[in-house]
Amino acid sequence: MFLNKLDNDSKEIFLYLAHHMARCDKSFSDMQKNLIGGYLKEMNIQDVDFKEDEFSLIDCLKKVTNKEYQKVILIELLAIVYSDNIMHESEKEIIDTMVDTWGINSSLVVVYGEWSRSLLSLYIQGEALLELN
Repeated sequence: MFLNKLDNDSKEIFLYLAHHMARCDKSFSDMQKNLIGGYLKEMNIQDVDFKEDEFSLIDCLKKVTNKEYQKVILIELLAIVYSDNIMHESEKEIIDTMVDTWGINSSLVVVYGEWSRSLLSLYIQGEALLELN
């Protein structure tokens, strides 16, 4: 929703983070694939060649220094987290690392998480409406 605010480098970093988040619980669901596909369309860029064994969370996070970009990325990643209605421990660890690395108030995670859940619900409803004949 806000990914168009990111510069090109931050968009690419976001995609690496999104792929990492989507796979960290050892499950890459259809909903997560659809979300990432939507992100690609929104940002009008090609997908990255993500390789988990070459990925460094801290290195990616340190490249994003713009506070607004950090918040946008956090909000959008929370949509991936809650796409299965639960925050797995591995996802929580990534969010905690983001909060620590970027110095974000942890209370914002709760607010952003609830907003992301609401948005996901609307997305699912919209998809269902499109299926109606």
